[in-house]
Amino acid sequence: METVFFKGFGLIGSSLARAIRAAHPAVRIVASDPNPVSRAAGELVDEWQAGFAEVEAATVVVLASPVTQICADLRQLATLPLAKGTIVTDVGSTKQGVLAAAQTLLARGIAFVGGHPMAGAPQTGAANGRADLFSGARFFQVVPAGQEAAAARLRTLFAGCGCQFEQLTAAEHDRLVALLSHLPHLLASTLMNQAAESLPPDQLQAAAGGFRSTTRIAAADPAMWTAIMEENTPAISAALAQYQEELAQIQAALQQKDWASLNELFAKGQANHRRIERKVP
Repeated sequence: METVFFKGFGLIGSSLARAIRAAHPAVRIVASDPNPVSRAAGELVDEWQAGFAEVEAATVVVLASPVTQICADLRQLATLPLAKGTIVTDVGSTKQGVLAAAQTLLARGIAFVGGHPMAGAPQTGAANGRADLFSGARFFQVVPAGQEAAAARLRTLFAGCGCQFEQLTAAEHDRLVALLSHLPHLLASTLMNQAAESLPPDQLQAAAGGFRSTTRIAAADPAMWTAIMEENTPAISAALAQYQEELAQIQAALQQKDWASLNELFAKGQANHRRIERKVP
């Protein structure tokens, strides 16, 4: 029987567990999470453990904590007596640090494949997990040399997610998510705080759909996002520097009343967004 051990059972971990259970009802699900709120999804979990207790019985280990904890967990797993054939994977938002932390595990002959489903929600915790959270989303796999069979086995296990699986390198992944996920989160939080600190509370409540949509992701878990910033600093810093250059050009256009340049900015943004909506490469 397949036994999947989840270390971390918040929104992502519990949603992945639900998708596994939907596609593979016989799979045994074991979970470990220090947050008692995570046990809100108790009916989904066959057994709760503390830390990595009983992890040696697992056939698949899914690390679904904040990414700094994932790196620490990989180093700890490398010292534990995992069963022969066990596959370790993660769902963290960065990959270069995770792959570096997994090297001792790989050297021991334990299979490891980096993973990252590109989906989420502002509501955190296991109580908000759902089996269709990843439906239609990209699920990135970073596959070290010699780990292709393990990656294929994970794709079968995660088939209930309804994801589109794609392989890329750790560096490619971290640059991509810096632009599509990490920088946008910084901007959303900054916009939210700027408005909250510049307006009285009653005026802040006048925010309509545009502002609320733009800042929605600022509601996500601060600890998780601080860990992401720590693990992907170079790529995020490069994306932020590029953005600051573009903001300086926008400010110059405003000051020079260069409405043509601003119109071009908006038209280009509109066209690029339509490509996303149409899923055009």
